[in-house]
Amino acid sequence: MSDAEHSYPVDQDPHRSLTMILYVLYIVAIFSAGILAVIALIINYLKRGDVQGSIFASHFTWQIRSFWWYLFWNIVAFVPFFLVFFSPDAQSFASMTLAATLFCIVVVAISWLWIVYRAIRGLIRVNDYFYPKFLYINEIHVMIMNKWGELIFESTDLDSQGWDGIVTGK
Repeated sequence: MSDAEHSYPVDQDPHRSLTMILYVLYIVAIFSAGILAVIALIINYLKRGDVQGSIFASHFTWQIRSFWWYLFWNIVAFVPFFLVFFSPDAQSFASMTLAATLFCIVVVAISWLWIVYRAIRGLIRVNDYFYPKFLYINEIHVMIMNKWGELIFESTDLDSQGWDGIVTGK
């Protein structure tokens, strides 16, 4: 039986810690020339099957997509440098090099801020699960519905670990 099939409370699920560590690796990857992001991506792909059916599957997809978009924009940042080689004279070579450098710095900075934003947003969301706790309440009836009004979670258990975001096993 895989870990995804166990009924851990979300805060005790071993994949939660892994998901959080991977988010941190993506954030600090810029300080390792991207090596930590590649390591995180490899772990995402290796462990992706283990998290299927849990709320962490969407986080892994989020992380993988973030990496590939981040890589795409970093490649785009360096494209103008190839155009520098087609400059007709020294003056245009210098101005094209300056423009390419500025473009590269701006795109790399924005893409880094974007991936940090996505990682922080993911870290915040990984802690999202709903478990109401009240004092002096003897009875409770919690119902969570989706945007179409369909019931997706219901509990009357005061000691419940709460809703972990899983809808029909996914």
